[in-house]
Order: sequence, then C-alpha cells, then structure tokens
Amino acid sequence: MLRFRRLSPILTAALVAAVILGAPPQSQAVLTLRISTNGGASFTQFTDTGAGNEGGTAIAGDGVVIGSVNVNGVLARIDVTSSSNQVSGADFAQIQQVHLDFNNRTSAIAAFGLVVQVSDNNFASPTTGTPALFSSSVSGTVGTGVGTGVGVNVSTFRSVVDFGNVVLGGLVTNPPVVPGGPTDTTGLQAFVVPLLGIGTADFGDSTSKTIVVPNAPFSLSNEFRFTGLSLASGASLQLTGTTQLTAVPGPAGLVLAAVGLPFLAFGRRWMGRRKQA
Repeated sequence: MLRFRRLSPILTAALVAAVILGAPPQSQAVLTLRISTNGGASFTQFTDTGAGNEGGTAIAGDGVVIGSVNVNGVLARIDVTSSSNQVSGADFAQIQQVHLDFNNRTSAIAAFGLVVQVSDNNFASPTTGTPALFSSSVSGTVGTGVGTGVGVNVSTFRSVVDFGNVVLGGLVTNPPVVPGGPTDTTGLQAFVVPLLGIGTADFGDSTSKTIVVPNAPFSLSNEFRFTGLSLASGASLQLTGTTQLTAVPGPAGLVLAAVGLPFLAFGRRWMGRRKQA
C-alpha cells in the first residue's frame, strides 16, 4: 500500500513557483488601430496603452482607441473610434470601427488609397469546441461629393478570427502581412456607397457563417479598404464596421434532455425499489 507524505509548506510553495515560472508567458490583449492613406504601404498606429498616441484622454486597457490622421492639410481629417469588449468578460467577442468619420472642410481631395484596420486578442469566449456564429456588418451615411474610385462606388470590409491569438493575424493586406494561426473569415464584403447629387443617404451590408471554435483565446480583426477615395469640398462619410463571434445555443430538446436526465435516473431507482418491496 502506497503512503503519501504531506509536503512541507516551504516545499509546496517552491513547487507552485516552479510551475508558474515554467508556464509559457501569457500575452496581454492589445487593442490596435492602424490607418493608412497610401493603400497600406505605411500605417499610423494607435494602441490601447493610455499613451499620447491613443488620442484624447486615453485610459490604458479600457477597450477604446481613438485615432486621427490629416489628409490634404489640417482642415481635412479622418477620425476613427475603435472599441473591443475583450476587457468586459462578455460571453461573446466583438470589435468595432465606430464613427469612422471623413470630413473635408477644404478644397476637393484627389483620390487616395485608404486602409483602416482594428484588432484585439485574448478573447476567451466562445470557448473551445463551441459552435459559434461569426458575423460581419458594415453601415454608414454618405453625403454629396464622395467617390471610391470605381464605377459603382464599391468598397470592401473584411472580418477575420485568428485562432493563433495574434493581433492583426490573418489580415491579407499590403505589407506588413501578419502571420497567425488557423484563421477564418466571413469573406470579403463589397458594399456600395451611394453616389449622390445632393443630400445624404444611409447604406449597409452584413454577412455571417457558423463555425466551431477550435481553440481559445483568439484574436479578432477587421479592415476597411478604399482603393481611390475622393472627397469634394464639404463632403462627409461616416462608417461603422462590426466583427462578432457569438456562441450558438444548443437545440431546446437537448437542453431539456440534459436537465431531465437526473430526474430520469432517480425515477428508475425509485421504481426498482418498489419492485423489490
């Protein structure tokens, strides 16, 4: 017969420390916003660190990053507010590019290549093995004088989940291409920005698919891309892009069966006792 001796408190503490020190380091979630005005050849980057490059009265780790870049002088600016619910501990994962605002208060701006990317990692829910709905949506309001460089005013939005948990992992863009683990995407969404003679108009597009989460934690990323955005004097464009991964509830019948199993087992034992009696 084996006998186990109780470890001394000092030895126990040493073993715990060895396990902790020997474990691989856990990466910190870093909500990241990148803006390029030259088609992705170079980016201005903002991170959720509370530093000055985050913009505004930044608070580190609050899941919000605000960034701005100037185009054609200081009076024409692109403002982006991005957000992530990773810090909230919610039971679903979501990142957004919110209030992606283009405002031109100067003379007309010639066509330029705009790329806006948002990414965050260390999402822990939905958990490994969970069926999940992976959704991607874009909506916005356009004013007079906005062009995207193609005949039907089409631009693109892309959503990616990277199960390698790499920030910006899986985005296939102009350099840099960020390597990641196994990735999935809802596909490249081509959305139409209305061409207006006067006034404003709303538009939107959404898509989704069901996947099974192979492992967690993971990262989420999304990207707006305009190949030739042009803005007339006074033109404005507001966009919102959302990427979300939500657990799919099991069928109601399976849930009821799972709830009823303990009662069924109790009933069988009760009937067996009655027969013996």
